[in-house]
Amino acid sequence: MITHDIALRYAKVLFQLATNQEELKRRLDALEHIVHVLNHYPKIKQYFSSPHISVEQKEKVVAKSLGTHVDPQFVHYLMTLLKKRWFNHLPEILKQYRQIVTTALGVIEGRLITAEPLDPTTKEKLKLKLEKIYQKKLNLKEETDSQLIGGGILIVANQLIDFSIKNKLIKLKNDLLSTNRSPA
Repeated sequence: MITHDIALRYAKVLFQLATNQEELKRRLDALEHIVHVLNHYPKIKQYFSSPHISVEQKEKVVAKSLGTHVDPQFVHYLMTLLKKRWFNHLPEILKQYRQIVTTALGVIEGRLITAEPLDPTTKEKLKLKLEKIYQKKLNLKEETDSQLIGGGILIVANQLIDFSIKNKLIKLKNDLLSTNRSPA
């Protein structure tokens, strides 16, 4: 719980430092990229988590790798996280920051999980229809899960709609098992 509260506090600070919507989006993109790198390159994550490497050395790496690509205020923010030893909590900070930014921009988050990737036209039609229903811009993330067999699962604004073949087969099985059969 402490991690959540502190991550929310740092996310709010980053949000309050922004002067416009473009800056909010750029910082969200930068934070997502950093978290992606940390999650997909264990040696980099290990480097920043190591107590044997000084904060100054870590700051130099951050400054050298991000210095010209992101705004100086964001780099300073990252340096603060390093000094406070909160750099390894970036995934939770990102989660909180994304939620704050999307709410401020009037965007809702959605996830679509399907057995096969949707073609771009179908995905765009679904997105437009959902934006019309919710009357907000939708950020729809797509995932695939071959265990669904067909159909999919849609999660938008804390609502879950399961229209997968797997779910229908489970319901059919449960219905068949619960049916009282009279002896012949």
